[in-house]
Order: sequence, then C-alpha cells, then structure tokens
Amino acid sequence: MNATSSLVVSSLLVAVMAGPAAAQYGWGYRYGYGYRHGTVLGDAYSGASELVYARGQFLKDEADAAKTWVEVARAREALYYEAAEWRQQTIESRAQAVLARAEARRARTAEESQQRYAEARKLARDIRDGMPVWPEALRQPEYAASMTMIESIVQHWNPNGNAFDAAYRSALATELGVLENRVAANEGIDFRDRVAAVRTLRLLRELTAAGDATANRELAMR
Repeated sequence: MNATSSLVVSSLLVAVMAGPAAAQYGWGYRYGYGYRHGTVLGDAYSGASELVYARGQFLKDEADAAKTWVEVARAREALYYEAAEWRQQTIESRAQAVLARAEARRARTAEESQQRYAEARKLARDIRDGMPVWPEALRQPEYAASMTMIESIVQHWNPNGNAFDAAYRSALATELGVLENRVAANEGIDFRDRVAAVRTLRLLRELTAAGDATANRELAMR
C-alpha cells in the first residue's frame, strides 16, 4: 500500500468515526467542520480526492520533466552531431581547396613548361636554319667559341635517341651551364642584357630534358 492509499483509508476512517458526532453536534451543517461540502464525510472525501489529485499532478510533473530531459538530451546529441558534421565539412572543404590550389599550380606549371618547350623548339629550328637571333650579351667576342659550340651541337642533333643522342644532350647541357655562369658573373654587361642572355640559355636547356623525342623529330624534319 502506497502513501496515497494510506491517506485515503485514514480519511475514510476519520469520517466513519466522526459520523455519530456529526449527528449529535450538527457538524454537517454549514457552520460546522463540514461547511465546505455540508458534512464531515464530504470533507474527508474532498481531502482524499485532493490528495489523489496532488499525487497524480506530481506524477504528471515527473513525467513532463522526464520528457523534457529526454528532449534536451536529444537536442544536445543533435547539436553535437551537427557540430561534428560541420567540422568534417570544414576539413573536407579546406582539403578540397588545398587540392584545387595544387591542381591549379600543376596546370599552370605544365602550361608554362609547354610554352618554354615551344620557344626552345622554335629557337632550335632557327639555329638549324642558320638564322638564330641571340641577345646582345651572347654576341660578345669572348663568348664566340661557346656560341659556336652550342650552334654546332644543335645543328647536328641526332633524332634517333641512341648513344650519340645522349652524348649530344650531355655536351649541350654542360656548355649551356658553363656559359650561363660566365654571363651571369660578368658585371661589365648591362643587367637587363645579362637577364635576357641567361633566359635564352636556360630556354635552350629545355632541349636537354630526357625523352624529348618529339622535339628531336621536329628538328630532324627541318
């Protein structure tokens, strides 16, 4: 038996015991103890019902509180999930941005490399045709021997890709590197002329890249 049932039973016992007194002293009238409902028994039932109602309201409040707690817990879990998802999306977005920038750099580098190859092949064709246009710094008498050697290597380039081709590549790369250092260190030449000369020599070094069979075939067709 729970507390509510005990209170109800106690109230009924009090009402039963008070019945004779109510009959003797008139407590059942308005100005007696039962003024609210007219009799002591009615007051007892009313009190018991209020206790039952209070107990039910308490249980309802507990149920509402439990429901609210569950909703708060669900909302908290949903918030944590959304925060984790947002962090994951942020990480993925940053990773995608990094990959996009890297891809853009690779594409830009590839495009610039293709442009340099195109310029190098054009310069090589001009050398094979005997009409190269060299920067002023490379036309200095002190560099005449090196320039003659470079033109000779390019004119006799072997397009078959055999051992002689590798030798030509190595000789051209060596001669270009030595001449580039000499020109860059010569402070007697105007700075802009030195820059143009170094750029041209580095452009020719594109031809020494291993596996440039396409450039070799184009040179051989001239």
